[in-house]
Amino acid sequence: MTLGSAQDTAPAGDVYCQQWKALGAWFLGPRGENYDVFLDTFSELLQRHVNLRNNYFPSDPSYITDEVRKSDSFQQEVKDMQKRLLEASEEMGGCVPFFSPRYQAHMCWDTTMPSILGYMSAMLFNQNNVDSAASPVTTVYEQAVGQQLCQMLGYNLEANKNVPVGWGHVTCGGSIANIEALWASRNVKFLSLAIKNALLKESLSQSDVLTVEQANKGLETTVKVYVKEKGIEDVALKNTDSWQLLNMDIDEICELTDKVIDNMGLSDNKPVVSSFKTLIETESVVNLGLFKFMKRNNLEQSPVYTCPANNHYSWPKGGTLLGMGSDALLPISLDVNFRQDITNLKKKLEQCLADQIPVISVTAVIGSTEESAVDPIREMYNLREDLKKKGLNFALLADGAWGGYFKTMINGDDASEKSHNEKEQGFVPHCPLTPYVEDQYAHIQLADTITIDPHKSGFCPYPGGALCYRNGKMRYNIAVIHPEVFHGEDDPTMGVYGIEGSKPGAAPAGILMSHNTIGLDKAGYGRILGQCTTTTKLFYCLWLTVARDDDPFTCLPLQYLPDGYTLEEAKTLIKEKMAYKSMSEVYKCTEAFEFLKKCGPDTMINTFAVNIKGNKDVEKSNELQIKMSDVMNIYVGSAAKRVPLILMQSGFNAVKHGAGLADFKKRLGLVDSDNKIDMNVMVNTCMNPWQSNESIFLIGDLFRSIVLNCIACLEDTKIKHRFVVVSDVEKEVSDEGDVKY
Repeated sequence: MTLGSAQDTAPAGDVYCQQWKALGAWFLGPRGENYDVFLDTFSELLQRHVNLRNNYFPSDPSYITDEVRKSDSFQQEVKDMQKRLLEASEEMGGCVPFFSPRYQAHMCWDTTMPSILGYMSAMLFNQNNVDSAASPVTTVYEQAVGQQLCQMLGYNLEANKNVPVGWGHVTCGGSIANIEALWASRNVKFLSLAIKNALLKESLSQSDVLTVEQANKGLETTVKVYVKEKGIEDVALKNTDSWQLLNMDIDEICELTDKVIDNMGLSDNKPVVSSFKTLIETESVVNLGLFKFMKRNNLEQSPVYTCPANNHYSWPKGGTLLGMGSDALLPISLDVNFRQDITNLKKKLEQCLADQIPVISVTAVIGSTEESAVDPIREMYNLREDLKKKGLNFALLADGAWGGYFKTMINGDDASEKSHNEKEQGFVPHCPLTPYVEDQYAHIQLADTITIDPHKSGFCPYPGGALCYRNGKMRYNIAVIHPEVFHGEDDPTMGVYGIEGSKPGAAPAGILMSHNTIGLDKAGYGRILGQCTTTTKLFYCLWLTVARDDDPFTCLPLQYLPDGYTLEEAKTLIKEKMAYKSMSEVYKCTEAFEFLKKCGPDTMINTFAVNIKGNKDVEKSNELQIKMSDVMNIYVGSAAKRVPLILMQSGFNAVKHGAGLADFKKRLGLVDSDNKIDMNVMVNTCMNPWQSNESIFLIGDLFRSIVLNCIACLEDTKIKHRFVVVSDVEKEVSDEGDVKY
């Protein structure tokens, strides 16, 4: 099916002389500035939806007649509905104001207008993308989103090239996508063993699917495997051992079933091919389960997979769901930049090789959700290529749930500032990725799968995650075909792949509208993220200088200063040429903007900590972070309008964060010689592309007051006072309070 909206190629953004102004058309706005645009557009969409209902077999009768609408019961129910909705709307005033520049906490911000309007418009049709028969339009939309993401990330989409064709689909979120990637990797890992076992069974005439001659012909199919002291060689399937088959290339495994069928001369015999594939399935880990499969194949070592020590919780969850256990996850230590330590990864993989422990996958995190770190995926790929030559192979997975869309910052032509006036309001320059980070994004397509969340750095509504495969045939190993939702090979149904069943067609509709409107390159999403990156780096500068010389506290960002700067030099530069300056002034100052391009985190999340001067106790520092978090967060039952600044508090595990955390404690003046104490930190996620530099440093003034008050709460002697109140006091009120200054 061809639909004009469902373009498969990643759309390019429109380029303007004043590119930053285009962003104003993409969001409702912190003050609802685009209320009229939103309302007019949705009114038109709703009108068209109603017209469609009226025009669908117009001779059909109307069920909600004027008589019904005038009845007392109808009128009363409408009033009741409106009353309850207005009550809920009032209550939602207590929701977290993600849209506000005062919100600087989690990976949440405003969502794009095209994504909201696309979602709302499609939601009226309530399509279910589990089955194309229940979603003939939004299924095509989901296909298009998958294709767009694959192309944006660098996967091939052309079938006539001699490389695998990518494939992607929408999930409810990154957790589900990560678990699916691990599931697919495990199933592919064991597939070649299942194929060989199916052929061996047929060669012994234990079933009637194939003749003995055909089965033996299939066993003569050659595969590329590692041969000791010889390297990678072509070996007949019948002469391979289990370790060799467990370490074949993913692409070769994905082609092996068809290759065996061709070798047996059965390509045109669809009934036999279907029966043979069923036989393979009966021998697979999918059918037998991990324990029975390993026992049948005399595999003594349980499979493992690796993730960096700061991995998202979905990764150990996936191991338990797949029956491998969370113990199967080998955590890889972090370096001082909180990126995966390639030396430690190499050491653990070489140990797996020596002990012949099957490695399912190795995960690179492309933008961790607390440290904002991008793992060295290029080095990880090169390490796999070296280990292949020694007989160890595995899937390379990229967890780009947070960081995936940052690839748009290096796609397409530069959309630089062609014209701007320093007095013009709203100008925010875009800051590029650092050379190291850009190099990782230039090679992210080396991963076999990439998790990416449109509902994070894609600025789309929940639920909206996605998983992209470098080789789309990997997905066949997780397909669950059921006649209720699958209607033949030509059916575009997406629901047979992945973990979910029913899922909203509205989600891909919203994502697609956002992609098509904004564009997946430097002029579109790359521009949004580039401006957010500028904001992030300015906040980094703020946290570096927020404490005044005579203040009783210090504040330190997680990331080191760029090479060539001392702390005092950096502070002087920030105070003299950045603090409280307009964005134009910062941009025009070569020294200031060059510093910005080099400093800060990999991807838009500043992590930092505050310590009381002279304090060496980690626990006391932790107590201060908790106290600040209590002041700067909205909780159930609290009033959002009484929280002037919102930041997130998180924690670093001493074991998982290792040397990097030990180094950070030392820089902050804390003493923990054995690095055994976990540490609390503050987190500032910068997803507002319009944050003015002046407002950033004014937020710093507000933050400084909060810190001083929190220190006073922890250290000052409590004094009792009596007050006479002239109005009612809330029933549940503490008999203690803090006087703020």
